[in-house]
Amino acid sequence: MAGVAPIPQVLRVPAFRTVWLASLASNGGTWLQVVAAGWLVLQLTDSPAAVGGLALAYRAPAFVLSTWGGQLADRHDWRRIGIVTFLAQGVAALALAVATWAGVESVPLVYALTLVMGVGFAIGLPAMLALVPALVSRDLLPQAVSLNAAGINVARLAGPTIGGVTLAFAGAGACFALNAASFLALVAALAVLPPLHHGRR
Repeated sequence: MAGVAPIPQVLRVPAFRTVWLASLASNGGTWLQVVAAGWLVLQLTDSPAAVGGLALAYRAPAFVLSTWGGQLADRHDWRRIGIVTFLAQGVAALALAVATWAGVESVPLVYALTLVMGVGFAIGLPAMLALVPALVSRDLLPQAVSLNAAGINVARLAGPTIGGVTLAFAGAGACFALNAASFLALVAALAVLPPLHHGRR
């Protein structure tokens, strides 16, 4: 049909397409988490500074663990590292959903589970960055990198809006649960891949 953009060739690679779509969902789920956790902490503390501390809890582990995460990715199967770290983040998000639904949420709990997700992100990121070139041929790598960046930007633009709507109509617990589901979707996408890297022994 005239006027319809062609599907990028890299999306015709099943392994990349599966991981990319799951990553897109996970990136969007992260923004639902950000919106809901910020709102929840603000309700519990009435302190914008406490809300800002959530970003520190999530991002600070990257400064401490990124080097170690790179060394881990250099020595072990990237797929397995991704499965473990995303599973940990999904469990943390699910725990926060359950606590919110049960009415036992607290600021220390939100911070602790956000920190768990930050640790998982910091350790898993180097492996996920290394994974992309292993999924596509060299000539398709620029497309793959561009699509990854586009997916992050789409999630950054749409995620807060979707998170706000979900929060308004379904509550913070639903936002956390959807984030957990997005992590589990990514775990499933990685689980169907063959081992991609065994590193140095």
